[in-house]
Amino acid sequence: MYNWVFLYLGANQDAIRVAQSYGIAPDKAVAYEARLARSTGDVLAEKMKMMAQYEAHRMQDVAFDEEDRKKLKKK
Repeated sequence: MYNWVFLYLGANQDAIRVAQSYGIAPDKAVAYEARLARSTGDVLAEKMKMMAQYEAHRMQDVAFDEEDRKKLKKK
């Protein structure tokens, strides 16, 4: 059995709505401004570190929270 975790990052769109249309949970989706690519890379890097630290059975706990979403809003 595979332990896949899908995260959806959407530039300049309603990423949560689009992710849900693909069957991805809202907490696994985040929208960002394309012009803020560095911030997006920083947030994604944090999530990748978290995923590397989790055991396979806890991977599903990786999600985007409000702090992540605030970092990706327009500045």
